Amino acid sequence: CKKTLELLKERKHENEKRLEKTEKDLKRELAEAGLRNFRMEARMKGLYSLYCKLERKDWDITKIYDIIALRVVFPTVGDCYTALGIIHSHWRPVPGKIKDYMAFPKPNGYQSIHTTVYTGDGGAIEIQLRTESQHQEAQYGIASHLSYKEVQEGITPRRGPLEWVRQFFALRGGATAAASGE
Repeated sequence: CKKTLELLKERKHENEKRLEKTEKDLKRELAEAGLRNFRMEARMKGLYSLYCKLERKDWDITKIYDIIALRVVFPTVGDCYTALGIIHSHWRPVPGKIKDYMAFPKPNGYQSIHTTVYTGDGGAIEIQLRTESQHQEAQYGIASHLSYKEVQEGITPRRGPLEWVRQFFALRGGATAAASGE
């Protein structure tokens, strides 16, 4: 994990500059095209996810395009596809790095469009497009990435958005024990 942190530190300033410039340019491009009803947030790839990906990519951080990402949340699916067209007319997409999970949702129900584009400064950035309802489902829904990651990383689940679901597992275990006479 130390090696992962070192690689991240080396690129911290460069990544922050790229993110800031891309965010500013994207806001301008969307506004000029008439898309003004959206919110944008930046996200950094989690340390453990980055570590795993670095192992798969022979520790070559230049092969990882989603260390930083912009997430843009719109009111409608149509806005997302309009934004995708605007993005691809302004930045060249990285071949093979466009994933349309709106048209083809992941098995857990996740929906979003991910595209990775060259930023013109020698780097690339991932841009995620989704609706507000898709964002809420991704963040807090039954198949949320957060809960999945907690389980994957062996973290004891904390009280949070899925706590109401966990209570049923506890009840079920208790009911089963009571029914069997234990």
